[in-house]
Formats: sequence, structure tokens, C-alpha cells
Amino acid sequence: MRFTVMNINGNQNWVEFFQKKALQQTSTILIGISEDASFYQRLRPIMLKFLINSNLSFVLVGKNPMKFHSSSNFSSFQNRVETITDPKPEQRMASLIFNQSNLRTDHYQIITKPIVVIRGALSSSKFLAAIKNEIRKVPPYQKIDGIPLQTISRLALLETAENFQFFFGGVGIDEVNSFESKRKMIGLSRLFFERLKHPLHIGLLSGGRLSDEGRDAIVDQSLSEAKRLEKVFTEMWKKNPPDIPCSISHYEILIEQAISHNVDLLIAPNGISGNLIYRTLVHLGKGRSFGAVYLNLFLHFNRIVIDCSRVAPSFEIEGAIGLAAGLVPFMLL
Repeated sequence: MRFTVMNINGNQNWVEFFQKKALQQTSTILIGISEDASFYQRLRPIMLKFLINSNLSFVLVGKNPMKFHSSSNFSSFQNRVETITDPKPEQRMASLIFNQSNLRTDHYQIITKPIVVIRGALSSSKFLAAIKNEIRKVPPYQKIDGIPLQTISRLALLETAENFQFFFGGVGIDEVNSFESKRKMIGLSRLFFERLKHPLHIGLLSGGRLSDEGRDAIVDQSLSEAKRLEKVFTEMWKKNPPDIPCSISHYEILIEQAISHNVDLLIAPNGISGNLIYRTLVHLGKGRSFGAVYLNLFLHFNRIVIDCSRVAPSFEIEGAIGLAAGLVPFMLL
């Protein structure tokens, strides 16, 4: 079986890392399905790869998932591919994230644990809203460092056209838009990399060069935030060293320099620019994406939820499945 794995010089091949672990799992993967047949057409051969080469099971969740699945030739794996039909699939998926004890599919009950979730072709805005609503139900409703747990922090796994793989924070337009949200993203990312037992070098991006200070108030604020974050975490980690080697550098607006310095994690100046960086890299710059993990759900609730675009090409769907199942060994027992 050949997955989409690149030869990387000088940095961790995360796609290969997670996919090797994914093939050893027996998890059940829930994937959102829309009425658009094109997503399922890309998903089906990838599911078949994993069914043949692993013990993973799949549950397709949507308004009418049997519309596609009933015509599929999964006869050899009929006990490992199921469907959940629901008029509000985003809400059903979000509910199943926190209530996994009684997963009932359209035909029978699957009890394979743990259950991991991939948004797939479902609406991003509806899915996010449903997740936040479910978090509010979890007692006791709490805050971490003054930030509500429903504050979403997603870490995307990306790859440049030159095959350099890195994690990226700030893919959502409402993410990393303040000092506090960036601070939380960095703190959660450090905990995430500690779970992976991998050193962490963080690159902070801002709205200009240091020499640009004074040209624009928004740029000045962006530079000030990045400099402050660099100082705060450098001093914190020097005083209380994490369990893994951690470093953080402000690369100003020079994203190319950050990549050349082999950063493990890149933090965007804000959510809008982060979303544009992601789209430019993946849709115009011949880069690739492999899904995004919801850090707050993974670290605070011990749940694996992966974001995957509705228009995701095959390599992103494959990467998202690998990331989802590959994270299972790093869950708390």
C-alpha cells in the first residue's frame, strides 16, 4: 500500500509518522458526508486502502449517507463501514464527540473504541457552533487561564511545494486574533508536542519588519504582540523548562525565513492572514494540507477531532484519516 508520503530533508515527516501509527489502530472513524457526491468519490478509494491494510472502521454521518454507501462495493468489509442518518449531521457529530458510550448506526451498534471524528464535507460554521454548544454542557463549565474552553484552537498540518512539513496555527478567521488567544495557542501546542515527545521550535509571524514600526498602527500592534510573546515564553521556559526542548522566535513578516529555519510550528499574525496563508499555499502554491487537530478537544477533553475541507483533495482526506487514527496512541488512558 502506498500512501502520500514525501521524502523530507531536515525535518520530521509528520504524514509518515502518523500514518504508520494509524495502520496499527482499531479505532472507529466518523466522517461527515454532504449531499455532494464529489467528496465521497474522493473518500471511497482512500477508505478502501485503510480497510484493506488496517483494522480501522468507518461511520459516514450525513443527511442521507446511504445514498452513496448503498451503491458502494464494500461487501468484504460490510461490518466495518456503517452510516448514521440525521437531518442535522453537524449537531449529531458534535454530540457523539462527547457521548461515545452508545454509538448507534443505521443498522447496528459499533462498540469499537476509541471513536475519532473528521468533519469532512459538513458545514464548518455549523460544526463549530455545535461543538461550542456541546462544550457548554460539559460540567463543570470552566476556563483555562481565563479563556473559555469553547475557544477553538486548531493546528493544521501543512506542506510546502518543496515538501517541508510543519504545523500551522491560525487557519480560522476567528483564531489567534489577540495576545491571549495566541498565548493559549502556544501553550496548547507545547502540551501537544510533549504528548508526541518531539522538540518544539515555534516561529511567530507579524505584520511587518521591526524597521517598519511607526508606519501603521495595526502593524505596530502586531509587532508588539509578537515581541511580547517571544519574551514571555522565552523567560517562562528558561525559568521552568518544559518536558521537551522548546524555543520561540519572532520572524517578523519573513515567513520564508521561518520555513528555512525548520520551524515545527508557525503562528500567523491573525486569523484572516492565517487563512490566506493556508489558501495561498494549498490552492495556489502547490503546497498540501493534511487536516487540522482541535487542540482544546484533544488536550482538555481527550477527544480527537480533525478538520478537513469540504473541497479537500484526496491527499488531504488521506492525511486527515492518518492524523486522526495516528493520534490515538497519544490519548490519555
